[in-house]
Amino acid sequence: MPLPDELQLAIEIIDRAKRLGIEIKGPAEIEYGYGWIPTVTIWRGDCRLHLHYLFFEADAGGQRPDVLTLEVGYADANQSPWRTPIISLDEAWDIAEKVLIRGLKPLDMDREWVSDTRDVDKFIPHPPSQDNPANIVSLLSRPGWKPWSPPDKS
Repeated sequence: MPLPDELQLAIEIIDRAKRLGIEIKGPAEIEYGYGWIPTVTIWRGDCRLHLHYLFFEADAGGQRPDVLTLEVGYADANQSPWRTPIISLDEAWDIAEKVLIRGLKPLDMDREWVSDTRDVDKFIPHPPSQDNPANIVSLLSRPGWKPWSPPDKS
């Protein structure tokens, strides 16, 4: 069974947590413009999870990259973000439950994690749902926002 997209995956994780009586906030969609990786973020307290695809090579149709990653980040910039590939909703939920509910750190889990300068966490404010003019999704969803157009001249 293929993974749902980032937004649906985040919603599924939030729903599972609600059934346990745990509140996980989000999802917040973050997109910093053309060519940037769209990210969906969920969070609890100062810890957040970002779901995004890594663009190594697109599939045959050129529409979707191969690897969906889950990145664990923190509001505290002194804590490094870590990311790992995921292949199923259950795998994503397992990480979310361990990190957001039990408070484990990524390196406390038996899986491969990568922390490097390509992480998206450093570009996302906390809470991720706050108004952020650098986030195209946030900008376009403001009430009363209209695209600029040149004034009419006679």
